[in-house]
Amino acid sequence: MEESAKIDHVIETLLSEIRKHGILEVSMEQYQVVCNGILKFATRKAVEVYSDALMNEFTRTAERRCDEGDICPEYLRFQKRVVRMLKSLISTGYVDFSADNSRKKYKISDETAHLVVDILNENKLVGEAKVEMNIVMRHFFFYAQYHKIS
Repeated sequence: MEESAKIDHVIETLLSEIRKHGILEVSMEQYQVVCNGILKFATRKAVEVYSDALMNEFTRTAERRCDEGDICPEYLRFQKRVVRMLKSLISTGYVDFSADNSRKKYKISDETAHLVVDILNENKLVGEAKVEMNIVMRHFFFYAQYHKIS
C-alpha cells in the first residue's frame, strides 16, 4: 500500500484485514472507535492522505491526553497498537498483528519463531486457533531448545 493513500481507504483496509484475522466482534468495535478517532483527528487537521507525520502527531496528542488523565494508559497502548498496525500496512502491505512487547512465556530463537509463523500461515490458521497453536508450538520448541534437542 502506498503512503500517498487516502487515510479513509487505509483505515477501511485495516479494519477489513482485522476482520479476516478473526478478531471477535466486541474487539472489532474497539478498533473501529480508535480508527474513527484517527479519521476525526485527520479531518480536524484538514488532512486526507495517510502520512507517518500524521500518525506521529496523533500519537503525541494521545500521549498528552494520557499524561493529563483524559485517557487511561491501557487505551493509549491500544491506540499505539492501531497506529503500528496502520504503519505496517502502509510499509509492507500487510498488517502486523504482533504485540509491541513480547510477553511470551516460552521464549524461542528468532529463527524458530519465524518457523512457527511459517507453519501457522501454511496451515491457514486464524483467530483463537492460531493463538492456541502458537502457544503449543512455542512451548514445544522452548522445551526442545532448553534440553538441547535438535
